[in-house]
Amino acid sequence: MATSISAVEASQPERLVSAATEVGARAAQLDSLITAQRDSVTQLRGGWSGAAATAAIARGEQNLASQEALRDKLQTLQGVLASGGGQLGTTRTALLDMVGRLRGQGWQISDDGVATPPPNLSEAFRSYPQAYTQMIQRLLKTYEGIDGETAGRFPTFDEDGDGRPDVSFAVGDEREKRDSEIKDLVRRSLEGDKDAAGQIDDILDGIDPNQLQPHTDPNNPGATLPPVALEPDQAEVISQMQTQMSDKSLDELVKLKNDLGEHGDIIGDSMQVMSDPDVKFPLAVDDQFKDQVPPGIDTEAIPGGKGMLPQSVQDAMDRNPVDYEYTGADQTVFPPTYTTGEDLRKISELIKAGDAEFQQGSQLDSTMMDRGVDILHAAEKDNQDRFLNSNEGDSIVQDIFNSAGRDQIVSHDLITEPNSSFLDDVARHEWTDDGASVRTLTDWVHDGATSADPDVAVRAGETANALSDYLSANGNDLLKLEHPNGWGLYEDITVGQMNPDLVQGWGNALDPYQKAMLGDGTLPGFDPVEGAPNSKFDPLRNIFAVMDSDPTAAKAWNETAFRHVLDYQSNPDYNKLANAGALLGVIDSAAVQEMESRGANNLANQTAIYDMKKAALGAALGWPAGQLPLGETIADLTMKGMIGEAPTLESVQSNAPTTNLADATNQTNFHLAENLVRDDPNLGEMQQYVNPDGSLKKPEEIPTTELRDYYLDMQEYVENRGFDNAMNAFYKQYQNAGGINVPKGIVPSG
Repeated sequence: MATSISAVEASQPERLVSAATEVGARAAQLDSLITAQRDSVTQLRGGWSGAAATAAIARGEQNLASQEALRDKLQTLQGVLASGGGQLGTTRTALLDMVGRLRGQGWQISDDGVATPPPNLSEAFRSYPQAYTQMIQRLLKTYEGIDGETAGRFPTFDEDGDGRPDVSFAVGDEREKRDSEIKDLVRRSLEGDKDAAGQIDDILDGIDPNQLQPHTDPNNPGATLPPVALEPDQAEVISQMQTQMSDKSLDELVKLKNDLGEHGDIIGDSMQVMSDPDVKFPLAVDDQFKDQVPPGIDTEAIPGGKGMLPQSVQDAMDRNPVDYEYTGADQTVFPPTYTTGEDLRKISELIKAGDAEFQQGSQLDSTMMDRGVDILHAAEKDNQDRFLNSNEGDSIVQDIFNSAGRDQIVSHDLITEPNSSFLDDVARHEWTDDGASVRTLTDWVHDGATSADPDVAVRAGETANALSDYLSANGNDLLKLEHPNGWGLYEDITVGQMNPDLVQGWGNALDPYQKAMLGDGTLPGFDPVEGAPNSKFDPLRNIFAVMDSDPTAAKAWNETAFRHVLDYQSNPDYNKLANAGALLGVIDSAAVQEMESRGANNLANQTAIYDMKKAALGAALGWPAGQLPLGETIADLTMKGMIGEAPTLESVQSNAPTTNLADATNQTNFHLAENLVRDDPNLGEMQQYVNPDGSLKKPEEIPTTELRDYYLDMQEYVENRGFDNAMNAFYKQYQNAGGINVPKGIVPSG
């Protein structure tokens, strides 16, 4: 009898793939046993002789041969199951997709694949029914052929070699026993049994991120693979955790998490998986209710989602988290109350106790982040209405961000959503934790930028790009935020003064992308800052100025920038010297921009900026803090060329720039000449400045009276070696970025 559509629809080829995984595990276990027994026989052979020994060794070899034959058959069976299951699954999907589309358009499809068109089909399409019938029946025949071929390739396991095991029964019988064991383990775990919870924890820890989300095909970078199916034990654990936790209250779940100690993470971890829409697992349905399952619902492979979470968790997340007090008609301010605040804290506690590796775009995390944003908006309005900085709403949001915010996919989607105000909302809100919780959403970006996982790298780049776009467009505004001072008035404040930890987190996230901001190289998902490749540096300057608004962020950010400048100078070409000039100019002018935003152009603030840049440069060069070299040395030359002279009262009063063009030129020329002289047979005037070992003499090795000639000869030498245009690019980009002829006290404008 030919295979029918209903038979294909009822089939579950994915079970063959799951069975293949189980068989493979058994084959691996048997292989390990064979290896151990082989070692024992070898030791026996070396330490025992005689007739009895010979007989014992022969029996051992015979047993090993039987076990090896069984292992080989198991490995063959694994391949047959995996291959057959995969082919059957692909064919089944193609067939049912075609049938589903046709039926959706009004076609009647019989169980044997005959296609009957809808009424009034145009004459132009009169050949279509026959064509569709042929295609459907061909797919049915293909499915039947694969099914028969798969069955025919099963290895024999009985001694006579003429039997073939019923795999569905053999695997299913053992599977049923194992499922019963897991059901009992989950029951005991949820009763507080730490040993049982430890076994559940071990099974959950075997879940790989690729089982929780689609991922790039390593053999075809342009293609995306669906999530790898959960292994049978993993799927059954999620199924049982979902069923047995469904009616537990939040208080019960939190208490259970605490009672299980180090294994309390199974609560949060399982909730992540069961609410992940990319994951499928069997839905545990009691026999008496199976006939009530709606048609079309595959209870053996139900997708995860918010609806799979315990009802108490769903209820807390679905309720409006904010209510407003109303006292009378003359009321002008409506203080918020956070009606679900305590429940959301409990959910955050469960999430935080889990492993962040399980947080891969779950609806648990996305819904929690939505509630956090709702509360953030209410808390900000309350702050503005009452000129205060309330902790109540903040503390709830912080708990949510510190837990659900670890989900890289959810955080990426929240930050990169088109036309979203999220970044602006978190930047302008005065956080009671200085923004530490918000940086949780981007702390992963720094390492993600260079991740070997292409999906993580792209996700990090897109997140960094959204942040870069926001800061480049709004950075200047973030230096003049309105801050309620508690007296019914506002005062200006920078984002770094208000939320230093937030700015430090931004700097850490964007640090790997500094060169890419200029257009130097590419990182997945990230674009150059607008204008930078065309020598328009106002947007880039805005980013640097925001980082300068917090001293800690400023030092780390500028240290990286100085390191890039030094790298450009030590491996020079036209573009690298242009980039060196641009970065130096942006560093200097951004510091001025940030200082001017505070309306404080004085010696103390200019000295603070200078000391920050000096510390950053020293760190980039590896100089110990507080031990920066002084005098006419190459170190001093580098310092002068990169950050200029220390400000004085006179330079502040006269608005004189502290950066000196001659110092910048001398410092850059030295790095160029230092590399050129080593392999140059025609040194000319430079010969006198070269040591016997071929290295260029440093400024400290030159008599003071000869320093001027030293620098002039060096400049001429560099220009004659083809770097004239490159040095001009350095000067021009330095000026374009505002590094030269920008008096302190004047913010460059576009």
